[in-house]
Amino acid sequence: MSTDTRFVSDDYALSVGPPSLTEPIDSQNVHEIAEYPVAEVLTSLLAVPGVRPIGEAGTRWAGWTAAWEWGDRLILFEDIEELGDEGLFGCVQLLCDCYVGDVFKIWEALRARHSGLWLIDPNGWLQTPMSFLAKYTFDPSWRTSDVLALARGIRGEGAYDRLPILADALEEAGCDNFDLLDRCRRQEPHVPGWWVVDLILRTA
Repeated sequence: MSTDTRFVSDDYALSVGPPSLTEPIDSQNVHEIAEYPVAEVLTSLLAVPGVRPIGEAGTRWAGWTAAWEWGDRLILFEDIEELGDEGLFGCVQLLCDCYVGDVFKIWEALRARHSGLWLIDPNGWLQTPMSFLAKYTFDPSWRTSDVLALARGIRGEGAYDRLPILADALEEAGCDNFDLLDRCRRQEPHVPGWWVVDLILRTA
């Protein structure tokens, strides 16, 4: 599967978080948050090719809305939230009927200027670019009996040292996602890669 997978959702937002992130993290566990003025982030958003304002900002940015359109693909940016009373950016809601790759490209263009911007999912988890892409481009055919057995064993026993073996099984199943395979093969005790196992074991 590829980044031209259709993505229809109103459950995601672009949110501030840590300046750097290697794994998804529950937003409730974030202790360091990058600080960007709302106007600065929105100026960067409007500088992304194809993004245009469609609503003017009122008090506390109420009513500010922008849109990105390409053919039958659309992303709306609205419902801005601030951090406290200091005019700092908190998040902006995304209403998407586009491709996964469209969201990714706009997000990466923003992160080139504001590295602490992350996609926050419906469960309140800040996603990394790799975890977001993998979630929506993971081919179900890669969930072979061997892959599922390994993933269940890793999860049940907390044996994340077996991730390289899981990578081999994924590759044998036809997985050609280099980033996903590389993530499994990197031995970083402080970054266990549990989300890869979650991705394999989810039924949807």
